[in-house]
Amino acid sequence: MTWYAFWHYLHILILVFWLGTDLGVMLGAKKSKDTALSLESRMVALQLALKLDVIPRIMAALALPIGMLVARHLDLVQIGNLGMAVLWLVALIWIAIGLGAGATHDKPIGARIQKILWVYLVILGGALFGTAVWSWIGSGPFADSWLAAKLAFYGVICWLAIGIDWAFGPGVAAFAKIAADGSTPELEQAYSASVDNSVRFVYALYLCLLIIGWLGVAKPL
Repeated sequence: MTWYAFWHYLHILILVFWLGTDLGVMLGAKKSKDTALSLESRMVALQLALKLDVIPRIMAALALPIGMLVARHLDLVQIGNLGMAVLWLVALIWIAIGLGAGATHDKPIGARIQKILWVYLVILGGALFGTAVWSWIGSGPFADSWLAAKLAFYGVICWLAIGIDWAFGPGVAAFAKIAADGSTPELEQAYSASVDNSVRFVYALYLCLLIIGWLGVAKPL
């Protein structure tokens, strides 16, 4: 097996695990707002969703260096080992900050780490989208417009990830109060609205992923 086949296979698996496990996260979160279930069952659904959420977050970060390795093997972009090392570092920092935010979400430091992650993703998303635009006007590193478009949508995904966390944040606090003090219509409404708002960002992210996959297969531009 060639190195290209290895990285290409991993590239496919990333999309499978990213989209597949994220669907489980979304369904678990939506089930956790079902007041017809016992509080214990709702807590299990939410805890399962939060545990599964680690996988798509890791896949999202790894998609950048692995996708670039595939592009390099196909001579679609000229990037040296130093450039690849930087991309791996970007991905690993993303994973480290994300895991740190998840592990400390119920502590004061968790909110600070979350804000660091948001700043990181704002910058990364802007860099990726800007590189795509730079390539479209003829000066960037990607001669193929479809590949630049994939990068642009990947940048948008970075921003959508912020939206998901931002929308779901109030729901975490509301559910914690439900678990501690009992259910009230106001708390249930706050939690349900938070889940629904985050799901809207999730649907937009899924659309971007589907477009990215289609661009890679059809290469229409």
